[in-house]
Amino acid sequence: MLRSVNAGGANDVTIIQSKATINTEIMKRLTFTFVIQFVLLVGVIHSQTPKILWWFDTHDQAAGQSAIGDIDQDGMYEIVFGCYRNDSMIYALNAEDGTLLWKYNAAGIGDGCNDVATLIYDVTGDGKLEVIVPSSCHPRTFCFNGSDGTLLWETTTRGSDSPPVIVDLQGNGQLEILHGEFGGWVRSIDALTGTTNWDLLVDANSWVQTAPTIVDLNNNGQLDFVVGTWGFSNNSRFYAYEGNTRNLLWSVPLDGYSYHGTGVADLNGDGVPNLVIGDYGGKLHVLDGNDGTYLWSYQGPGYIGAPPAIADLNGDGYCEIVIASGSRIIALNRMGTVLWQFNMHSGGTCFRGVALADITGDSLPEVIFGSSNGSVYALNGTNGTELWSLDLQAHYGSTLRINHAPVIADFTGNDTLDMFVVGGYAEFPNIHVNYGRGYAIQIGKGTGPEWKMFQRDYYRSCSYCYPGQIIGTRPDRSLTGEPLFSVHPVPARANGILHINANRMEQYAVELFDIRGVRIYHAINPTQINLADLRVSEGVFIVRYSGESGVYNRKVMIIR
Repeated sequence: MLRSVNAGGANDVTIIQSKATINTEIMKRLTFTFVIQFVLLVGVIHSQTPKILWWFDTHDQAAGQSAIGDIDQDGMYEIVFGCYRNDSMIYALNAEDGTLLWKYNAAGIGDGCNDVATLIYDVTGDGKLEVIVPSSCHPRTFCFNGSDGTLLWETTTRGSDSPPVIVDLQGNGQLEILHGEFGGWVRSIDALTGTTNWDLLVDANSWVQTAPTIVDLNNNGQLDFVVGTWGFSNNSRFYAYEGNTRNLLWSVPLDGYSYHGTGVADLNGDGVPNLVIGDYGGKLHVLDGNDGTYLWSYQGPGYIGAPPAIADLNGDGYCEIVIASGSRIIALNRMGTVLWQFNMHSGGTCFRGVALADITGDSLPEVIFGSSNGSVYALNGTNGTELWSLDLQAHYGSTLRINHAPVIADFTGNDTLDMFVVGGYAEFPNIHVNYGRGYAIQIGKGTGPEWKMFQRDYYRSCSYCYPGQIIGTRPDRSLTGEPLFSVHPVPARANGILHINANRMEQYAVELFDIRGVRIYHAINPTQINLADLRVSEGVFIVRYSGESGVYNRKVMIIR
């Protein structure tokens, strides 16, 4: 059942006149000034107050995390998410008003456990988006036409809670969908056909619940992947694999189960990616991606089930890490020192983690999340103070646990950021009592950027802080499989042309820096750069592509 609600309302100011009549011009002016200031103050407060835009009722909780994309090419976003057993549906909703675009029943013969993060991507290269959804108790992975929900392919799996990633590991233009599976496996699926490319046994005495986060671990130009395990005999571990060979590079033990995945950042500035992962023992592990050695670890006050989120929270030029540990949200600096802690109301927990986006206009990210107590929160990223909270459980009128990560974008096209999150109630095996509700909430004006999927991007990096590779499409590749950057002639000359074969599904910027770091070129959505126009001399230059899918830097040698 779909309803809409206007929770904002107008702010009415009632002025009660004093019984004593004061007829001085000075007092009139003072009163007028006070009223104007009060109305302006109310307007400021109102602009920072969340407003429910619409809601959508389901028949179970939604453990299948949301993703946002313009899947029907109407110029507005859609939201796709999956529901648990008593519902079994995969829903695609129009983000501007919550109306249903399409739905698909993934139950098969029994129940549908769509408790895996959704992936939206142009897998066919035709400029139109597809939707990929793995399922667990009905062990299938599905690929849908985004515009109408028709099934392009489905493939039998071992079942999965692992968020899928999409990547060209071989560098041959062939996209693979990777996710972990029950029984301790990682599977690669051909994105076009749904056929299995390969299966990798990580640990037969475990499940692989985390996403296979994609990262170039040793900066050799070859993408790799990392996973954590949910071990059955206190043997949970974290594994790093070479992408094209699937050879084990290294592994380290964890202190408890690993359910959600890995954050990626260069925390110590050495150019090597660092990996950040928490476990059910409450330990946060921060590792050198090259060899798995520890930078540091942090023991939290409670289990760390949610993925980390990484960004520069305070504008100091360094990365910070936000985690959910027990009933607290904690921010750590790059060396593991606690910057601030926030205790959720009524001992709530945040199982799926936070999203980071500037929603106040100060260009610094806020921390936005939902909790098991049915509330959503926005915290100041610099100091952890609560900007606002919204009690969705009170709005629903019954228990509404939020085990769903928020996604953030401009749903209505009014240059204001909105969020979507789903709460609900679930029992098993008495699934007939289950229910859920998704909420779209206006949360404020700011620079974002949009956080449109679980763990932020297609590679599940959870991070804005690792610019050394493109995050989200393929390394140095456009959607067509062509190099992202190419030059003519070869080698590049000062009168040559630099071509950008970009992802046409997104807005992007291209910058050119000299070896000193001075920017000598900047443009939005260029397709080529005439180097002669820049009057560059020979030397080494850095080309930077920045888009919704991520950031990629490439060195270009220019000769005379």
